[in-house]
Amino acid sequence: MNELLKLHQAHAGRISDRWLACLTQYERLLAPWRDRPVRLLEIGMQTAGSLQIWGRYFPNASMLVGCDPDPQSASPTCDDPRIRLVVGDARSDDAEGRVNAHSSAWDIVIEHGAQASCHKVDVFARFFPKVSEGGIFIAEDLRGSYWREFEGGLADPFSSVAFYKRLADLVNFEHWGMQISRAEYLAGFARHCGCHFVEAELAQVHSVEFVNAQCAIRKRSAADNLLGPRLIAGAGAKPSTQVGEEGGTVGRALDQTSNPWSDTRLIDLADGARFAARYAIMEALALKAIAQASRQIEQIRDLEAQLAHGAKALAERESAMQRLAEHEVAEEVRQIDEYRAREQDLMATVQARDEQIAALLAALSKPSARLGRLIERVARKLFPMGSLRRKALVRVWKLAERFYDRRLVLWLRSRRAVGATASPVQDLVTDDASAQPPEFAAWIRIHEPDDAERARQRLASAPYNPAAPLFSVLVPVYKVPSAVLEATIASVRNQSWQDWELCIAYADLDNHHNWALLERIAMEDLRLKVHRLGENGGISRNSNAALRFACGRFIALLDHDDELTPWALHDMATRIAAVPDADFLYSDTDSINASGTLRLNPLFKPAWSPEMMLSVNYLTHLNVMRRSIVQAVGGWNPDTDGAQDWDIFFRVAEKSRRIERVPGIHYHWRMMPGSTAGGIVAKPYALLGQLQTLKMRVQRLGLAAGVQRDRESGYRLVWHLDGRPEVDLILHGDCGDVFSVLGMLVEQCAGMLASITLCWTEPGAPPALPKGLTGGVPFAVVRSPEGDKTVAIAEAVESGRAPAVLLLDRAVKRLAPHSLRDLAAWVLKHPEIGFSSALVLLDDDTVVEAGRVVGRGGVTQPMFRGSPLRQGGLMGEPLWYRNITAAADTAMAFKRDRLQLSEYRGMPWAQALVAICATARGSDRRGVVVPQARAFVERMPALSDGWHDSMRDDPYFHPAFTSVVPLALDLDEPSGA
Repeated sequence: MNELLKLHQAHAGRISDRWLACLTQYERLLAPWRDRPVRLLEIGMQTAGSLQIWGRYFPNASMLVGCDPDPQSASPTCDDPRIRLVVGDARSDDAEGRVNAHSSAWDIVIEHGAQASCHKVDVFARFFPKVSEGGIFIAEDLRGSYWREFEGGLADPFSSVAFYKRLADLVNFEHWGMQISRAEYLAGFARHCGCHFVEAELAQVHSVEFVNAQCAIRKRSAADNLLGPRLIAGAGAKPSTQVGEEGGTVGRALDQTSNPWSDTRLIDLADGARFAARYAIMEALALKAIAQASRQIEQIRDLEAQLAHGAKALAERESAMQRLAEHEVAEEVRQIDEYRAREQDLMATVQARDEQIAALLAALSKPSARLGRLIERVARKLFPMGSLRRKALVRVWKLAERFYDRRLVLWLRSRRAVGATASPVQDLVTDDASAQPPEFAAWIRIHEPDDAERARQRLASAPYNPAAPLFSVLVPVYKVPSAVLEATIASVRNQSWQDWELCIAYADLDNHHNWALLERIAMEDLRLKVHRLGENGGISRNSNAALRFACGRFIALLDHDDELTPWALHDMATRIAAVPDADFLYSDTDSINASGTLRLNPLFKPAWSPEMMLSVNYLTHLNVMRRSIVQAVGGWNPDTDGAQDWDIFFRVAEKSRRIERVPGIHYHWRMMPGSTAGGIVAKPYALLGQLQTLKMRVQRLGLAAGVQRDRESGYRLVWHLDGRPEVDLILHGDCGDVFSVLGMLVEQCAGMLASITLCWTEPGAPPALPKGLTGGVPFAVVRSPEGDKTVAIAEAVESGRAPAVLLLDRAVKRLAPHSLRDLAAWVLKHPEIGFSSALVLLDDDTVVEAGRVVGRGGVTQPMFRGSPLRQGGLMGEPLWYRNITAAADTAMAFKRDRLQLSEYRGMPWAQALVAICATARGSDRRGVVVPQARAFVERMPALSDGWHDSMRDDPYFHPAFTSVVPLALDLDEPSGA
């Protein structure tokens, strides 16, 4: 019994797998190296057990290296310090480099990691050059060379054994008699296997030895591989001249250029003939398979004909939608924004009239009003209407008004804003600014910090605190009225939090007045860092310029015509102190009119809602981000100008450890001509930036979807579906016509349904199903005589196997086109979506539900109940994608792997559904309302649950509210007030 076999049989370490014949041959081939300091490389080490055996077989070995692509091969590590493990494919440049980093040459290379022929040829080409002179390369497990599954066959000219046979010709290279190099002789293998051979290395092939499933190639210098001179010893007559001997001392090859059997082109022709024969066999097999497939195609052709019309119509519709999105977006959005602008103007007009009426009523009660009327009567006598004196008086009066309104007042305000630093700077939005609607005005009065609270915050914020966050407020400035710019700066200087710097990148190069204004303020407050740019590079490049000279750990974004609330940075700093790993923080916002005297359009935002961001940049302002992450993602992308913040919010969120919502209004968005707050018409280029932003987001997530402009919802994802039966559909409920619903389902989900199950919880038997109604989709009925809906739906779910499960209430009268396909696509194609829900509507587009708010104990209420579909409010619009905690079962889709019902048997269905939604979300998935999926019902259902204070804790709701239906702000006075 040889020593290697003994070691293998006594081995107790990691597993080692070897054929008996291989061990015998290894003993014969490698015994001369046993006492040498060998360097051994094993490619295909498996679990490294064989390296442990080699370590005992070669006690003086200096290096034992193994390479294997399986990560488990390197864990746990080996005790023998000579053993080095490389995880990787030896055929890759990376793995080859890491292997050769351990040693510049190898005495023994054992290759048994690949079975495919080209893989073995490639490994030889890479590592034979690294075999030391006198070393050996052993290729093991050549069995695959004879199997088609491993690129082989007995007569395959490019099998691994055929390659090693060619190497035997290299041993006899000097006798070829042909003007062809060794590398040229192997060029066919190089092309076929994508590898490279070096002539000088091939010249060192000394011997090629075959045994069963193994080939050993020894390496010697090129000089040692020549036949050498003819040596004659002894006395007597000289032997006759031998073939190839010239002068009797040196052997030379005879010229074989005219020998047809030495023409390597014949090899190529022979190979071609073999391939032709091989492909003829394969073609015959393929024709047989085609014939069988043709018979199968005939059997399903009728079904394809039924689906073809629907698929064509769908393709035409999607193509039309794409063309509409690409060529008619601007016109659609212009019409929408014109409507919204008119609506906003009307609202502002009504509010202004209300203010005027209130002011007039107040003025009429004052003595000054009576004096004014007396002056007016005198003026009519002294300055009759239509007279030259009257016209002159009017002109003088208007001139005085213009001076007062546009110069004097703003000058006085600016003087106060940049006055003594001992008192807070005053911005344009004052505490006595009015607000609409009245409910919002009352909320402001109750919940926003008053002067005393702001003074306390200011005292608590030391001028410099190394442990506190320094905020760098970035403001790119370009073409803004001086008074508005001054108010923007004043809103920062008026912060109760003192650790900030204001980084202004100034690009309005022709406006010397504003530049002088900034220089003057910077002289008064050293926290202003003002840089004049060489040119206007656009909003993204200008923002990047401001970022470059920011020093704070966090940056805050402020547009040049907007304002921060005085407590904005204080609240952000407080949250950062409580949550140190927060990388991205955002808060609620409202709008102000141009003069800052009216607050309106508040938006109270949900917790981080990635899907809502696909409809609209709901984060808008105020946003605070860790500066290191903003720099790591490359700052703002100029290709997304107009949607540059939307884009950077996505990219920073993708790198953030934690995203925090800081409830409360912290930002005033000023509505001015040219501002985005005035609508998309103000910045039409923003459409292209938005579309580019969303497309890049979808690509980074690897979603199988396109992005289209949506007339109602902003944007939508159009999923690329395979059309395979991947959905089990469950009908439930105790009202509605089963037959009409089934017909609607077949039309909505052509080709997608794997099964349809009816949950029958009513007395009596379900109606008989007309033949062909389900279009060939398997149909079953689950009955629950006790009327237990939870049990019935649980059994229906357990009977299916498709990756998605759709729940549809029989009360649904109709569905918007493609609704069920959209619901199924979200759970099938988005790995982070646990369940999806449709909008539930009445026929007049009144919202019944857009997801549900969930409180403690499973108490729920529907969002947007009773709201018009196309009207926004305090929480945005029901037409946005919206992440949700739960939803009604009217029309929902679930991932099957997250749909667990067995533990909820015996629980009322409404309560069970909330728990099922929680399980479907887990810690790594979300629920979503898909606004393009719309289910219409006959009537508004009764509310089943009431308000509970814990509903404020629902992350997709907001703590500012004390009611869901109707949506109402918290107007309760704080205790002790």
